[in-house]
Amino acid sequence: MRVETERLILRSWRLPQDAERLQRIYDDPEVVRTLSPMNLARTKEQIERFRARESEDGFTAWAAELRSTGELVGRIGIIRQPRWPLDPDAVEVGWTIARPWWGQGLATEGGRASLGFGFDTAGLDRIISFTLPYNVASRRVMEKLGLTYRGDAIWADMPHVWYGIDREAWEARIE
Repeated sequence: MRVETERLILRSWRLPQDAERLQRIYDDPEVVRTLSPMNLARTKEQIERFRARESEDGFTAWAAELRSTGELVGRIGIIRQPRWPLDPDAVEVGWTIARPWWGQGLATEGGRASLGFGFDTAGLDRIISFTLPYNVASRRVMEKLGLTYRGDAIWADMPHVWYGIDREAWEARIE
């Protein structure tokens, strides 16, 4: 699987090399302050889950590389969230970007491509996104992508805010 944007390649995960590269991103405490702590074993397990979701659904949270250098800068994509308490069939758009690349629009660029894939290729009717309430940067990306605030929910025993966009709203944005 491969989705390309102006600056990014979103692609299927490769083991073992991607696990070590992703773990270096997760080793930054600022990157994981809104995620669960990760070590190399957990990162490999996560990538295996991403690969299984891609095999099952045709999409996942993909490896995000810079087109210009091939550097792994994070993960961006859409992934089914069967434990989402408000909808067991929910598909989430999400991103985790290495700190040197924060503020450069990569999450927005990759998120837009992921939404396009979800609606145009995978035929989804709605895509959500959620984060901790204080993650202002991710909330701003969600809004730039056209997702609107839908409410609060408990996810992984923590309060989250969630946003969503329906196919109709997505199509209205690109006309």
